[in-house]
Amino acid sequence: MSERTFTVGELAETIAKAVRAAFPRQVWIQGAIQSLRRHPNGHVYFQLVDPGELGRHVDAAIDVALLAPQRRDVNAVLKRSGGVRMDNGIEIRIRGTVDLWARAGKVQVRMTGIDPEFTLGRLAADRERLLAALAADGLLDANRSRPLGPAPLRIAVITSAHSAAERDVLGELEASGFGFEVTCIDTRVQGADAGPSMLAALETAQMLGVELIALVRGGGARTDLAAFDDEGLARAIAASTVPVWTGIGHEIDESVADRVAHTSYKTPTACAAGLVHRARDHLGRVDDGERRLVQRASAILGEATAGLDATARRLARETDGALALADQRITAAATRLGREAAVATREAEAHLDRSARRLGRDALRGGDRAGLVLSDRAERLARAAPRPLLDAERELDALATRVAALDPARALARGWSITRDDRGRVLRRPDEAPEGTALITTLEGGLLHSTARTPPGERPADDDG
Repeated sequence: MSERTFTVGELAETIAKAVRAAFPRQVWIQGAIQSLRRHPNGHVYFQLVDPGELGRHVDAAIDVALLAPQRRDVNAVLKRSGGVRMDNGIEIRIRGTVDLWARAGKVQVRMTGIDPEFTLGRLAADRERLLAALAADGLLDANRSRPLGPAPLRIAVITSAHSAAERDVLGELEASGFGFEVTCIDTRVQGADAGPSMLAALETAQMLGVELIALVRGGGARTDLAAFDDEGLARAIAASTVPVWTGIGHEIDESVADRVAHTSYKTPTACAAGLVHRARDHLGRVDDGERRLVQRASAILGEATAGLDATARRLARETDGALALADQRITAAATRLGREAAVATREAEAHLDRSARRLGRDALRGGDRAGLVLSDRAERLARAAPRPLLDAERELDALATRVAALDPARALARGWSITRDDRGRVLRRPDEAPEGTALITTLEGGLLHSTARTPPGERPADDDG
């Protein structure tokens, strides 16, 4: 008897019966999604894989088909969970029937249900394990220790180009009116390629010489944000030489990126608002410092002005006293000189009279001898008589020199002035000239007429209330 020969259909049916016999009921399967494809007819196809060590290769894979009718039920469950979205790289636990897809000759799982809590639990557990490892390596506060200026203006924004997150950040910064210089770096923020894409964007941003990096993404399911729990991304943020701020759109959980960032915010808009607030706060401190500087400078100027006014008043008093004393000394010297000159003149006249009488007597005794004596006496008298006058003239010249040094005209030539009221009284203080008083100021070149006015700051307040 010859061996049986199967047609392809017969063999496929035999295998299908064997598979259905081995799995008579639906089974639960867990693994990571790979090669996800959503078709326009509503069907979804992907592979469920067991990742190998450190995700370097796949140990096992099986095809999964989620047909449109079952997809509606699965989506309803995922929507109620609020945190899971099927995407490449996400670990899930699904329910389905195992069968053979005869057309492709492949064993296939026809998915009928999903356990979102499994996915959320795995994400949370993986996140906690990673945070513990980062803490052990001292990386949770590494980026937070990076110095940040009081008002960073050169900003690199890492997010998906033309996304709502990018629009929100740019709009907030532009509306502030501050001179932010923003460089946008396009990157994937979801899916299996998001981690490597954000790593490359971080490296690019650090080479731009910016003061701050803003890593932002809008809201989504918890699995949509799984890329921000990537270990490579976390370590890159911790090692960044530039402070990294995050604005990742989820309100409940913190991603690992949030934990290692310098500062984290719940949304992209909040992140941009934080930058604006920091710049506005710095500007306020600068304005306050400027006000204090102006106040201190005004106080110092006021003190200096008051000291200068006091010095001017003291100098005026001392000048008036010196002038009065000089006038007294000149008068006394002139009086004394007059007396001394009169005495010297009288003495010279008396001496001349005596000499004349002696000359007359001597003339009778001898003509030649009398003539010689008379001539000698006349010469001696001529020499002696001017000496008191010359001494008096020298003292008068010295006094005149001292008076000239104290002459008000010289003080006027140096820029000083003398102000009198309309009665000729010298004014020494502002309160001696009430408002409306006619003033006459003596300057080097002549007289200046003016009227006293009270400065605005010293006028009495109005009584109108």
